[in-house]
Amino acid sequence: MRSSTGEDGSEPGGGSGGGGAAASWLSSAVGEKVDELLRREENRALLEGVEDAERRVERARAALADIERQEAAARFARDEVRRLEKRRDEVC
Repeated sequence: MRSSTGEDGSEPGGGSGGGGAAASWLSSAVGEKVDELLRREENRALLEGVEDAERRVERARAALADIERQEAAARFARDEVRRLEKRRDEVC
């Protein structure tokens, strides 16, 4: 029966402290393979769909940021109106 350790006694995949490097290499290799597949002509529509989705997400994020700015401005305006009404009531 064969041992599951490498010739140097380390675990497969860099288990003797090199696990991060192995994971990084694997992630890089997978990323390169995905890029290669997406560059193929038969996958062009898929790539374009992903790019369209990314643009929609960016537009949605920008719209959300704009809404959050408007809400903050509305809260500030409401607080200012309350402050002025309170001051008016104190004067009258």
